[in-house]
Amino acid sequence: MGNRVLIGHIDKKVIELLGLDIKENTPIYISEGNIIHIRENHPDAYMKYYDDVENIISNPDYVGIAGVDAPSIEYIKQYKVDNEYVNIAVRASKAGTYFVRSMFIIEEGRINDYLKKGKLIQYKSPS
Repeated sequence: MGNRVLIGHIDKKVIELLGLDIKENTPIYISEGNIIHIRENHPDAYMKYYDDVENIISNPDYVGIAGVDAPSIEYIKQYKVDNEYVNIAVRASKAGTYFVRSMFIIEEGRINDYLKKGKLIQYKSPS
């Protein structure tokens, strides 16, 4: 399977918000192949936000589910400095291990559209 690095966990809040049938603190990994995909296909997101992947997963502004055939958990964080949103897609492998599959910048209009359609849910930190 190659080298993989633990990069986060699927927390109880995400599981509850999205109605997922997985165990709390399920690990999320990233492999060299995933990093190469992000670097080659989404170079702007990689250059600006890759070092913040763990923070995006542990402290997203929004979460959601995308895709039908191979659904992924979407972790979205807004960066006020450049007024950009970054989406990290996490998907289970055939063996059931969760990996960061992609990372890309997403437009505010698309975020608003997804919120209106109920495809994204605001992630509220525990008080």
